[in-house]
Amino acid sequence: MEQVCEGSMIREGSGGRAPVPRVHKWWVLDNVAVGTFMATLDGSIANVGLPTISNTFHVRLASVQWVITAYLLTICALLPSTGKLSDQLGRGRLYNLGFALFAAGSALCAVSGSVEMLIGMRVVQAVGASLLMANSQGLVATTFGSRERGRALGIIGTTVSLGTLSGPAIGGLLLEHFGWPAIFWVNVPIGVAAFFAGWRILPKERSRVTEPFDVPGAAMFAVGITGLLYAVFGAESRGWTFFPTVGGIVAALLIFCFFICVRCVSPIRCWISACTEFACFPLEAPRRFCRLFHCSASM
Repeated sequence: MEQVCEGSMIREGSGGRAPVPRVHKWWVLDNVAVGTFMATLDGSIANVGLPTISNTFHVRLASVQWVITAYLLTICALLPSTGKLSDQLGRGRLYNLGFALFAAGSALCAVSGSVEMLIGMRVVQAVGASLLMANSQGLVATTFGSRERGRALGIIGTTVSLGTLSGPAIGGLLLEHFGWPAIFWVNVPIGVAAFFAGWRILPKERSRVTEPFDVPGAAMFAVGITGLLYAVFGAESRGWTFFPTVGGIVAALLIFCFFICVRCVSPIRCWISACTEFACFPLEAPRRFCRLFHCSASM
């Protein structure tokens, strides 16, 4: 939806949103950049704290690895669903809800009394992060006109890289001086401040999309992508021929095939869709998971 600028105001070409003061677009970009940085930062910031967390709770390091894996898996499973919900409920509303969940999840992670609670609260944190990541580029694209949209999206892309790469350095600094809970406490004041700022400046309009939310499809995708990634990334320790690995991959692929077929009207369209979407769509969410996982593991 193209935007046009008139004087000191910005409005959507379709007339679907009330005009916004021109200066506000940079405040929106700042708010979106903060959320994007926080969401990607927490994909790698906890890496350096895993040995300390393992010693604190007296559990194996392999179990503590789920502090990282659960966060990334949840984001991958929820990104398509949260993106669809934002089309119906409004990007600004869900983005701000993401700040609230992310800050609350971070605080609960910091006060966790067991590794199981910590992993569970990381899932809560990841739900908030998925709301932030799914709506960041959409907010920027609808806020900026065609002349400045590329520049704004480039800034968000840079923020993604900065968040991923700076996680281990920031995490190490906090761990050395304040202990592992500080890795999560650092998100709370920033998240709260960004929430109240976003409440004032982010758009709150509802979309005119009337298509109902596909709950079965979202559930199938979440189960399929979680099973596939769990099987693939656990294959190194279990072995590629071990039953949970093979069974997990086969089950995930069957779920994806069924997921694609139920979205088709005719058998011909189903096969065409299967040839294109099966190769692309199921791999879109793991792309970000693999990138964050690779950057986290290499540091």
